[in-house]
Amino acid sequence: MLVRTSGEFRLSDFLLWQTTYSCLSFVQVLWPDFSIWHLYAGVIKYQRNYKAIQEAIKDNLIERERLQKESDYECAMEELRQKQTNHFKDTDIKSCVEDYTKKREQRIKMFLDDLERRRNTFFDDLATDQQVTNAAAT
Repeated sequence: MLVRTSGEFRLSDFLLWQTTYSCLSFVQVLWPDFSIWHLYAGVIKYQRNYKAIQEAIKDNLIERERLQKESDYECAMEELRQKQTNHFKDTDIKSCVEDYTKKREQRIKMFLDDLERRRNTFFDDLATDQQVTNAAAT
């Protein structure tokens, strides 16, 4: 739930990605006058919209999965075309799509693992630099 005070019906590019499936509550009161009762009204609005928000999340997930399967199919067909095979069997297409999906998932996993490794290295280096700075200061 995101509460926007002052009655403005805009977010000014604030937290756009984070509020994707949020309940937005725009109240006329200014921030210094915002009370617990305004918060309660926002919570009630959220509770009324909870089911619709959950359905939107579910529908989006289904659509993303459909689009991913469609993309995997198109990429697998392109790979088959590049092999210059003119006669495809359904089993060939199905196995090619499954192979492509596995390769894509492996690429994603490798990318995320590398990202995690780099993040950990960055924080380890940052902690080491901080320890050196603290030791030099004492």
